[in-house]
Amino acid sequence: MKSKKILLLLVFSIILIIPSVAIFILYSNQKTITQKAIGILNEQFVGELEVKDSHIAPFVSFPYISIDLEQIVFFDGKSTESNIIYAAEDLYIGFSIWDIIRGKYNIKSIKIQNGHLDLVKDAEGNINLLVAKGVGEENEAVEEEEQINIDLSSIQLQNFKVKFDDLANLTTIDAYLDKADAVFKIKDEHIYIDLISDLVLDYILDSKPTFFSQKHIRLDLEFDYDQNSNELSLAPSRLHLEDAILGVEGKADLKDDIYLDIKLSGEKPDFTLVSAFLP
Repeated sequence: MKSKKILLLLVFSIILIIPSVAIFILYSNQKTITQKAIGILNEQFVGELEVKDSHIAPFVSFPYISIDLEQIVFFDGKSTESNIIYAAEDLYIGFSIWDIIRGKYNIKSIKIQNGHLDLVKDAEGNINLLVAKGVGEENEAVEEEEQINIDLSSIQLQNFKVKFDDLANLTTIDAYLDKADAVFKIKDEHIYIDLISDLVLDYILDSKPTFFSQKHIRLDLEFDYDQNSNELSLAPSRLHLEDAILGVEGKADLKDDIYLDIKLSGEKPDFTLVSAFLP
């Protein structure tokens, strides 16, 4: 009986001590980690990332321990007078307790609250976010000890607005995400994604509203991305559009010539509803 009490005491001590040690380590280093990460990113970006302040938020993304980046803004240029591509009141970056204790800072989760993302695709096909991030440009290698790696297991969005303007075909997509949760799992060159999201969607063509105007949508989708074949498979999933429920499944070959094979099904077939998805 006495040995069981000692064992229980030891287990509870470990449960309390290890997270406390991890929180203390992250608390002691979070300003340095944040400044280093922002500095490294801005060296590689064409645009500029700014963060007003940061602090520890240990229980926001439990079991991960998070750093809360407050009032983040990303500009499309180095000047603060440049256009804002995205902004958020809070960006929580979660780290594993065991990684922190080992001195590794692998980002395991991201949670964004109260923000917006404004994407623009110009007539030449360039997307402002990718241009500002310097995607496709050669960057100098970052020393291994300075790297903060991304090994995501989940992304959460709350009260987030996304706008996408395609200047080539004069279309605009406005989406308000009340809440979105994406869970990631990586195994044998496969990336598995489970996405659940509630959103209100507007699809505008040539400044005129379409069938998708103020439509309430709920997504419950499961993806499998094969990194070897560059193929995205959609497992049998559900898509709620207002009061309708649609089954959706299929695949997309994301090579140079993109090939889509998507199947929609529902209890009450409606050609108008199905054809509205084609754009």
